[in-house]
Amino acid sequence: MPSKRFLSALRVEEFDTLLGGIDARINEIEESPLNEAAFRVLSRTINSKIDVPRFAKSRVDGYALKASNTFDSSVDDPVSLEVVGTVEMGARPETQVSDGRCVYIPTGAMVPPGADAVVKVEFTESFKKQDGREMEFVCVQKPIHPGGNILPAGADLTKGELILESGTWLTPARLGCLAAAGETIIPVYRKINACYFSTGSELAPPGAELLPGYIHDVNSTTIFTLLNHSGCSSTYLGIIDDDEASLTRTINDALSMGDIAICSGGTSKGNRDLFPTILETRDDMELLVHGVRMKPGKPIVFGKMDKKHVFVLPGNPTSAIMTFIRFVQPALRRWSRLPSRLPHVIPAILEKRIYSEFGRRELKPIMLEDGDEGKRLAIPIMKGSETITTLANADGYIEIPETTEILEEGTPVSVRLFQ
Repeated sequence: MPSKRFLSALRVEEFDTLLGGIDARINEIEESPLNEAAFRVLSRTINSKIDVPRFAKSRVDGYALKASNTFDSSVDDPVSLEVVGTVEMGARPETQVSDGRCVYIPTGAMVPPGADAVVKVEFTESFKKQDGREMEFVCVQKPIHPGGNILPAGADLTKGELILESGTWLTPARLGCLAAAGETIIPVYRKINACYFSTGSELAPPGAELLPGYIHDVNSTTIFTLLNHSGCSSTYLGIIDDDEASLTRTINDALSMGDIAICSGGTSKGNRDLFPTILETRDDMELLVHGVRMKPGKPIVFGKMDKKHVFVLPGNPTSAIMTFIRFVQPALRRWSRLPSRLPHVIPAILEKRIYSEFGRRELKPIMLEDGDEGKRLAIPIMKGSETITTLANADGYIEIPETTEILEEGTPVSVRLFQ
């Protein structure tokens, strides 16, 4: 018998509010090697244990010198300084810089003692002369102020300075800060473990020979990929036949192994769509949603067991992806403490008339093309939710309100780009 909840489908905003009120964040902490911590979330505030850099270093290739020696220099009347050495990268300079003398220094090398500025090599000319021995000189053609072209010790980070706060999303640049400070083991929050499986006795894995009546499983690829890009550590449990015992066993395994169970198929009103019945008959499961007034994706199911949650997506490939992007992905990112992603919206002009069903929010896939006079055209893709090519050719989608039945050609629309 169909679930009664199917007949009282939620509005899109109601489902958004329901998910927004659930806190399923993982508080467990684990340690990650620095090179494996990208796009994880830091679980502890980290302060620098050292100055970065630990020494004053040159910002340019040039000559380390005393700035006061250059104050009267110009292109027409350059100052000549004797070159008394070269600073090697990764070495402590031994040569003392004094008045009338300088040392060649490459970018990033330690500034030698006595020097308080570095003049760029572009503003010098070198020459040699003999005075009992061969001597090298440079003519400095431009004055430089004390501290010029020198990065002081601690200019990037000082010892004890805050590097990153707890809860920070670890981008490559932020990991670079930790690397500069010498950190190698990074405390992070454990990822949400999401267990996914596809349902349908007609499904075969991609690459398998298709027997009569069979199709290749699309959602195991698309949804599993989306899970891995939503902050989760994902486990794939395979394709499960449409029988109550197999589905019950698999949902039990998924909830035992993971924090979130996600599957596709088995959500509508047909005789083989068993999930609402399975979830409703569990004493420990609260079925919160069976149906959202949205197209595609109306027969989505959402349930809760203690702090664990179950999403059952529609089986049609486009419906599964759209419901995941619209509802599941924002929830998973929030529960994973990842930064929210506001949709990247592009204004466009509708290329042809669209008819929409009254009473359901429609997410219409759109392909963008350049039109006349710099206008961007929104071309609706008219294939149905059962085809994966609907989204493969789409740049984004528009949301058509529940009360709108017709959007005329030429209507300005806002296209939400797929990210």
